[in-house]
Amino acid sequence: PLRPGRYRLVVSFAGPDGTPRPLAPGAAVNLDLISLDEPGVGRSRVEAIPAGGASFAIETDALTVDGWWRAEALVRQRGLADTTASFVFLLPDPNLHGTGAVDVPGDDPEAVALFGRATAFLGDTQRLRYRQVIGGGDGSAVVSRYALVAGVDGAPAAMRIDGASTSVVKIGEEEWLRTGGTPWLARRGTAAIAPAGMLADYEGATGFGLGRVETVAGREARVITFAVDQERYLPAWYAWWVDAATGEPLREAMVSRNHYMVNTFLDYDAAFTIEPPEDDSEVVPATPDIDTGVATPEIAASPVRDRRDG
Repeated sequence: PLRPGRYRLVVSFAGPDGTPRPLAPGAAVNLDLISLDEPGVGRSRVEAIPAGGASFAIETDALTVDGWWRAEALVRQRGLADTTASFVFLLPDPNLHGTGAVDVPGDDPEAVALFGRATAFLGDTQRLRYRQVIGGGDGSAVVSRYALVAGVDGAPAAMRIDGASTSVVKIGEEEWLRTGGTPWLARRGTAAIAPAGMLADYEGATGFGLGRVETVAGREARVITFAVDQERYLPAWYAWWVDAATGEPLREAMVSRNHYMVNTFLDYDAAFTIEPPEDDSEVVPATPDIDTGVATPEIAASPVRDRRDG
């Protein structure tokens, strides 16, 4: 979607490798459109019709206001359990209309207070795990799982990133890279990020809005929205789902230049550790002039480097 108005929306089905996967004959696909910024805008449900191949389409004028939206697709097939998938997007899209097209509202005091509680909670977190889905707007996506541990008692911070075919382990500035089942590659890299290090992304946040209440993983969460425009980062727009009772961020969506991301926070301060690769015999030392020639999950999505230009 570009701006509020009438649109033809297409829902397509594919496997992990991108190959189209048509649904069985008689399958039904319903699409709910929910404004996250405006609780007063009613939830709109529309039924999609087969559009050939592995796609279903609808025409709707339910996208009536600017701001953050969530589209929830419900798929029903005979003999199978219902499945759902959600997609979060921002109207107007700054990648299509420029950064000036997105209005930044005045700060809502309740949203500011909830943001303060959420950042304080994240800043106090010692161990964090989350799942990240990141795309470039062309229909492709990279899915990664992150684990972050703060440095305590003189130990350095540590992190691990696991993608579909690539894993990275960082302890301090020591790093091990493995891609496609090859031996681990030991090298020196940038320092690992502790959970509190993620807060640098949100410095200078403004335009706080208070959105609707939703359920995330069985918990009641309030949506807050805001924008960040820093000299060292590209402009970015955020939506957070925060447990108002505890201050825990449960989910995060972000749009920046050619950059669409959703983080689902899985647990805080669970009992886990991050260690060097277990099989030392598979670790291959890297010399400084080695170019591995691979894109790691960190390049696509690192907690603090997500919006660095270049």
